Amino acid sequence: MVSDIGLASALPLYFTAHFHVTQVAAGLIVSPIVFFGSTFRPVGGAIADRIGGIKSLTFMFVVVSACYFGVALLPEAPASGGWGLIRFPFDHFAFAISGHQ
Repeated sequence: MVSDIGLASALPLYFTAHFHVTQVAAGLIVSPIVFFGSTFRPVGGAIADRIGGIKSLTFMFVVVSACYFGVALLPEAPASGGWGLIRFPFDHFAFAISGHQ
């Protein structure tokens, strides 16, 4: 639970500093991440109870490491559309909330 609190408070700052999104848009981007992390925590606990904590943690470290390695091999620039396609709905939703045109 502590990791969710740290993620919920630090990740929006990262998005505003490095991707220059508004604070509202950063909060909207981070909200689903924290929600899914909190939702799937019991699933991870059930898997750890069934196969063992060390085995499940080792498996997840291998999966995450493979994903990081795959991301490291991606080209430097994003594909056509890239971050803008992800950011687009959040920016427009943030403008709708704030009333700015």
